[in-house]
Amino acid sequence: MTTMQKVLCTVALFVMTLFLGVGYASVTNPLSISGTVETTPPDTIAITNITRIGTSNVSGESNSCIFPTNIKSSISGSAGQKVVYRITVYNYSKTNTYVYNGIEYDTLFGNALDKMSISVSSDQAGSNNLPVTPQQKHVAGTAIEPGEEYTFYAVYTLKENVSGAEVLIHYSFDPIIYSVTYLDNNEVYAEDCIIDNSSVYQVRTDHPTVGYEGKSFAGWMNANAVVVESYPAGNTTSYTLTSKWDSIYTIMFVDKDGNVLYQEQFTSASTELSASGQVEVNKILSELNAAASMSEMTVTWSDYTIKGATADIVVRPNYTYHSNLQYKPVDTDGDGVVDYYKVVAISGLDANVTILGELNGRPVETVEKLYDNDGNLDYNSAVKTIVINEGVKTLQHNSLSHTKNLKTVYLPNSLEYLDKNVFSRNWGDDKKVITIYYNGTMDEWKNLVANSHNDWDNGITTKDGSKVICSDGYFEFDYGFLGIGSKWNEHPN
Repeated sequence: MTTMQKVLCTVALFVMTLFLGVGYASVTNPLSISGTVETTPPDTIAITNITRIGTSNVSGESNSCIFPTNIKSSISGSAGQKVVYRITVYNYSKTNTYVYNGIEYDTLFGNALDKMSISVSSDQAGSNNLPVTPQQKHVAGTAIEPGEEYTFYAVYTLKENVSGAEVLIHYSFDPIIYSVTYLDNNEVYAEDCIIDNSSVYQVRTDHPTVGYEGKSFAGWMNANAVVVESYPAGNTTSYTLTSKWDSIYTIMFVDKDGNVLYQEQFTSASTELSASGQVEVNKILSELNAAASMSEMTVTWSDYTIKGATADIVVRPNYTYHSNLQYKPVDTDGDGVVDYYKVVAISGLDANVTILGELNGRPVETVEKLYDNDGNLDYNSAVKTIVINEGVKTLQHNSLSHTKNLKTVYLPNSLEYLDKNVFSRNWGDDKKVITIYYNGTMDEWKNLVANSHNDWDNGITTKDGSKVICSDGYFEFDYGFLGIGSKWNEHPN
């Protein structure tokens, strides 16, 4: 040590000695430790200023009297009193980022450690506590970059009366190997500074909660939107992670009245029903089938897909009656209650087909269409008779077509609308001679046709010889048209 350094050290120790003799004080007493030096400061971090707030004395002790990392406190005060030291450190390094990494205590006199609780915080109130041991995670703001200054507080709360108890405190600052910064909504939620990379770093599982009602925390994701769980031992790269949130939805399996039979929550990242949930809905479906079997029906759930869902899902039971005739529920106002059913059918129907007008206490209002994925014209060639019960209101486009050998159709008086090509498509091979039994009068039939699609007038549905038999007479078709008036021969009873 040079003569000048020895002089400066002696002066600094003299100043510290003055503060050791102050005793009780209720006002702030600053203590400048850094001084002015002729030599270049060491390439490290050092305490440069200490300000006492409260009832104690303070001095600095270190191997380097100009850049101490130790504080010797002489504590005097009454039980319940709080003593606060405002401590400023400066990072003199040009390359290393440091982080506060805990405290070591040593009782010099008066068993002070037994008489007070000590915490280190980032504010004067004693909150936002910094970690006391290296094993604890570091909060955002404790990393001190090269050339940066950082201030924190040592807070002592006396458990009992103390007089002249001395404590030596060593503050530890270690260089950071790498850091992991956690962002939420573009703001720093936390920052971990890793000073020992000899073991695997586990990514945090804690997360913000305020403002995320209806959301599910999915983890912390990297720049590639991949959720990260850990970083390997030996890592030296710093990372920034962003919170990932998934929307929460509900899938409900209901009956015709909208009563929920089973429900569970899923997220926008979910791809399928839970394993336990699948077991439960299969059990419910078995029970529905057991009840429906008395009416020669089979029940399946309506189609649903959880993957990619952007809203709640409601799944209802579909009923299959007489081979492949299917009754699909319709909820017109989205209240979860089935308002009516519509009928569709695929290939494989029996020779005699009966379409119900009511199911589970709900009307069967619409016959939608017979269809086949292969597009074969006569795939329902076995069908010869179709009976549609009262309650059905609409026969849609091609609803009874693709039935090459259809001979007889029974229509209810409840019908309100017949769409085009009800009995056949435009192709000649699909036209047929049929007998229609209408459960109403000839005038009611005329009104029905008048209120239906105008293609009833262009002769593409039946062949000559077809009849519509009503309760008070019949119409005979012999003009190549299925309209009303001169195109039909009327035969009242």
